Amino acid sequence: MKPTQNGGFVLPRLSHKEFKHVGMVDELKPELDDKGEPGDEDELEDIEEEPEETEPKTRFDQSFYDFNNAIAQSRLFHVFIMLSIVVDATIIGLESTQNITDNEYEFAELMDDLFVSVFFFEFFIKLYVRPFDYWKSPSHILDFILLVMALMTELVPESDNDSTTSSVLKMLRTARTLKTLKLISYIEGLKALSKAMVRMMKNVVSAIALLFMWMFVFAMLGSHFFGDEEDGDLENWGTFALAMFTLFSLVTVDGWTDVSDRLVEFQFEYSYWFVITFVVIAYFLLFSMFVAVVIMEIQNSTVDDREQNLAKRKITESEMRRKVLEKEKQGLMNLYQKPESKYYKNLTALINDLKNTYHPGDEVVTEDLCTSLSFIGTYLTTLDLFDKNVQILQDLYQKAAFVLSHIMEEDIKLNEPEIVKQPDSSKKPDAAPPGLGSIISATLRARSKAAEVIKKAWP
Repeated sequence: MKPTQNGGFVLPRLSHKEFKHVGMVDELKPELDDKGEPGDEDELEDIEEEPEETEPKTRFDQSFYDFNNAIAQSRLFHVFIMLSIVVDATIIGLESTQNITDNEYEFAELMDDLFVSVFFFEFFIKLYVRPFDYWKSPSHILDFILLVMALMTELVPESDNDSTTSSVLKMLRTARTLKTLKLISYIEGLKALSKAMVRMMKNVVSAIALLFMWMFVFAMLGSHFFGDEEDGDLENWGTFALAMFTLFSLVTVDGWTDVSDRLVEFQFEYSYWFVITFVVIAYFLLFSMFVAVVIMEIQNSTVDDREQNLAKRKITESEMRRKVLEKEKQGLMNLYQKPESKYYKNLTALINDLKNTYHPGDEVVTEDLCTSLSFIGTYLTTLDLFDKNVQILQDLYQKAAFVLSHIMEEDIKLNEPEIVKQPDSSKKPDAAPPGLGSIISATLRARSKAAEVIKKAWP
């Protein structure tokens, strides 16, 4: 930008160094080799080559893909799917009531078909946007299985004669209730708990195996000591299966005192030690360890889920940053390729013209604060405020000086005759003149009046 003789500004063609300042040398280097100015060859030699960034691949149907991707990522779309799942589950529950009429049942079937169509629409949109990543998510695989089951429900014909077909159809209709599990993929808390449950099953297998080993040992001992056919407790310890079921109730500490009292009724004196030992080992040790593992897995899953959300947010921010930089690069390239320079009356006109290239909703990446439009606009506004403040101060000083001079002149005129009447012989060399005190008091009064004027002029 160069000033002209009449005070205007001319925006010249951008040089290679200016493009380097905004971080776009590599993209525009071929154009500068063909259209560069005479002095640009030396600048190109001093520039270190940077590794080229690979541009993201574009699809042949990019506009349609962006439209569907915006729908799939929309929060409104997610809320709509969640409401559809809840309403569909409510309708399925109403179908199971005994006093439903035929019209209500037909309406429920129609609404169920409508919601299945909505879920198919969701499936096709997500599959189109992420054709390969869709199958990597367990929740998406579950959604696909539920859709296949819903489709089979419509395709399998109803038959009163064939019991196998009717049982299969009834099973498929009952499996429609699993569609409520789709909510897991839309609620972050449920998703974290589901991941924790999957991880928990991997780590809790050893604890469950150890618990069943102790149950096996105590079941064999209990059926041997307390399952005698003549005087034993055959209801709880008669067989190995009954003994395992009784021990499972002891693990949950549900009615363990009743089991112990029943053994005492059959005159098993040492049954208390048997029951207490098993409860301490199975419940206080193994079951507590099981609960601790579950809590730890839930905490780890929550932390991992938070880190994944943070990584997704960073990816989204980097994508937005890339789009903003692409837009700025395109704008600078269009500005560089203009054949003629543009004339501006002043710097404000130039900045306003540059501001028109941005819309209110555009994001701006500020690489250098001094070259950003927001800083330049703020700087110019601050300069205008400084100029106004300087003008106000100058006017204030002028008014204060005028008031002081006027007051001093009036006081001097009033005290002048009193000074003239004094004879010259009465003056002492080192003594002050008689009217000097009044002049000093007048000066103090002038200062106080000037202070009042300053307060009124400068609130």
